[in-house]
This record gives sequence, C-alpha cells and structure tokens, in this order.
Amino acid sequence: MGDMILESERSLEVVLSCDVLVAGGGIAGIAAAIAAARGGKNVILLEREYALGGMATLGLVTIYLPLCDGEGNQLVFGIGEELLKLSIEHGAEANYPDAWLNGGSLEERVKNRYITQFNPHLFALSAEALLCRLGVTVLYGTLACAVRKDGNAITHVVVENKSGRSAIAVESVIDCTGDADICRMAGARTVLHAKGNILASWYYFYKAGKVSLKMFGLADVAQAPPKNAGSSRGAADASAPSAAAVAAAAVPVAATQMTATASKSAEANAAATNTPAVAVSQDGGGSAYKAAMTRSLDDNLRFSGVDGEELSGAVIAAHSKMYEDILKLRAEDESYVPVTMSTIPLVRMSRRLAGAYAMDESEDHKRMEDSIGMTGDWRKRGPAFEIPFRTLYGHEVKNLLAAGRDISVTDAMWDITRVIPPCAVTGEAAGTAAAMGSNFAELNVGELQARLAASGVKLHLDDQQSLK
Repeated sequence: MGDMILESERSLEVVLSCDVLVAGGGIAGIAAAIAAARGGKNVILLEREYALGGMATLGLVTIYLPLCDGEGNQLVFGIGEELLKLSIEHGAEANYPDAWLNGGSLEERVKNRYITQFNPHLFALSAEALLCRLGVTVLYGTLACAVRKDGNAITHVVVENKSGRSAIAVESVIDCTGDADICRMAGARTVLHAKGNILASWYYFYKAGKVSLKMFGLADVAQAPPKNAGSSRGAADASAPSAAAVAAAAVPVAATQMTATASKSAEANAAATNTPAVAVSQDGGGSAYKAAMTRSLDDNLRFSGVDGEELSGAVIAAHSKMYEDILKLRAEDESYVPVTMSTIPLVRMSRRLAGAYAMDESEDHKRMEDSIGMTGDWRKRGPAFEIPFRTLYGHEVKNLLAAGRDISVTDAMWDITRVIPPCAVTGEAAGTAAAMGSNFAELNVGELQARLAASGVKLHLDDQQSLK
C-alpha cells in the first residue's frame, strides 16, 4: 500500500434538494427519472458524462434488443416500449420493427423479433428533451462521490462537478450507475462479477458515401447452445450469438438509408470492414440468428470495471487496437475515416447489489408474486422472466433502490438483465416505487403493481399478449 494522507475536514454546502435522486443517466436512469417525475416527484438525475444514454449512446451499443420472447409474445411494455419508439422517432438505422408497430401477424412477429437499431445521437437528444419537458433536473458532468446517512437511510449525496464539492439532500436514491456505486458507498451488500469484462471499442466510420457502425470486439458473454437445441423454447439462436449477432443487419447503416434491409446491410459491412457478415435467417425457427462470432480484441485482457487505473488501461488498449484497425483499412481505401467512437468503456457486468433476492436464469417462466415487469432472453427464443421487486432493494439501506445493471441477480442472470429492455423495466419500477415512498422493504407491492399496470406494464406471463 502506498503512502496515505489525511483529507482536511470541511463543511459542504447543501446546494439542492429533491424527492428522488437518480444516479446515472443510462437507460435505467432515464426510465427511473421519467417514472418518478410522472409520479409527481421532484427528481434530480446525475450523469458524469455530458449526454444521456450510457452504453446505448455514448458506448455506441445502438441495438435495442428484443421486447419479446421470440415466439411472437411481447413481454416488455410501458417505458421500455416507449423508449424503443423514442429511439427511432426520426427513423431506424436498421431493423425497423414493422411487424410489431404496424399490426403484423403472429407468423411475422415470430420471424422478426421486436428489435431495432437507433441513431445514438438522436436518441440521446430525444431523451434529454423528454426529461426536460417532465421537469427533471439533469446535472451533467456530476459524479456522486459519497453519501451521508442517518441510521440506515441516506440523507445526502455528496457530488463533485465544475462547481466543486457539494451536497444534495434526498428523500430516496435510485442507483443506476451500472456499477452499484451508490450501493457500495451507502454500505449495502454488493458483489463483483466473477469473470470480469473483455475488450471492445465500437465506432462509426464513413466509406463510399455511407456511415456505418463497426462492432469492433465482442462486449458480450457467449453462451453454449442448450442441450435441447432441437426444440424452439430455450433453443439458442444459432450458436447463442452476441448482441452484435442478434442485431444481425444492424451492423452497418447508411445515414441516408434509415430502413436498410438486414441481409444487404450485413453484406455491406462485411465488405467494408473485413469482418464476417451477420445475417438473419428467415425460417422463423429456433435458430433465427446466424452469425460468425466476434472475439475480444485481446483474449488475455479482462478487467473488473471498478478500478480507475485498470479502466484507463483497458480503454487505452482498446483505442490502440481500434487505431491500428483504422489505419489498416485506410491503407486499403483512403476514403475510410472514423466518424465517432465509444466515449465510455464498454463495461457490461462489474458490481451489483446483493439484495433481498437474487434472481437466477433457471427461473424461466416462474411466477413471481412481486413481479414488477417481464423480460425475455435476447440470446435465444422462448425464455420469459418475471422480475421480482425484491431484486431492486436490500435490507441495509431503506431508501435505496437499484435498477438496470445494478439489480440483484446471479452471474448467469446478469447477462440477461443488463441489456436495454430489462434496464428500462427495472428503471420504471424503481422510479414508480420512489414516487410512492422511501422505505422500500416495507412498500405496498400491490399498490406498486397497480400503478405499473395502470401505466401499461404487463406484470405476469398470464397477462402476456400473444398476438395471433
């Protein structure tokens, strides 16, 4: 251990107060802020960067993964579906979900999952405009760095930004940091992901009159195909591909051709970037997605995502690989230029809450009496999960909720719940709960469920809308 110094004790000005403080402006944080504001609460959202959307926009992971179970049944409703529509209100970059938005048949919905690809900049701006209309105070460039507690309740969140160090008085806090930072600061039990993260750095490039997305390196955990791969339910889509594979044609997109077809887009990207094409099978069976698996940019490098020096090293390593890739492709074609790159590290699973209940992948189609919404498995067809409210809170800090990547799940389930649709589901539930009270273990779950249902959320598989 290095030398230590004693930081001077100082008084901090309480510059703001709010009913609900949301830490983190990714998809979960956006959904939580929307729900709490619509519930009539004074909401402050902290975001360390200078745009909303987190991994989806700043990380350029621009694939809104499926809202359905792959068998024609929509699982995600409410704000989860609202944000999908918002993300493509100015046009989809690829995979416009026509069958789902324009009354397609069951056969069409089975064939084409409820998925899309969006423009990250338009989505970030649209989300910001929506939060501003709702009266949410967004503090950019602001990092939560400590909390103050009275007993087992957070009373203040200490923040730092260009104004210096100050405090915000709070009634409740929703941790949407992606790394359970508030949970850790507040003394809630947390768990690190066992395997860590692998190297990736996605970027957009311009070539031959088109702007395309290059999914450079794999940022997802590959899963082995299930033993019952011959059946539809639980069958992996091809070799259980990454999010890049699931997106299929979402790989490239011409900026002026917002509804490019899947096969043409995949082939165009393969030709432009020297990477394997990713194509969507049209057979509608259990192996709907066919893809060559993308690998990590460095098989020998894994990082936890919660160490500052380590994160910087991972980002520099990813940048180095990306720079090398760009120069190689420019040597082949001088018109090839990068347009924008991921401006945050592609961390997928780092630290999470160890809450009142840890949900597991084995609980497919299990009824949860305290369900706050549902999600499917983006990697394969068939699974459907009811997410219990107990995964959003622990017993150590009574006025703290987690949402998005921070919720209490096993490592196996984490790979399912970390993506956009379940992040939106848990964010909406957390924001709705925070609009009701601040002692979450004692919250009236029946009333919470009634409010969610009134907002269009389907809570149980019995409520599932099978479109025939």
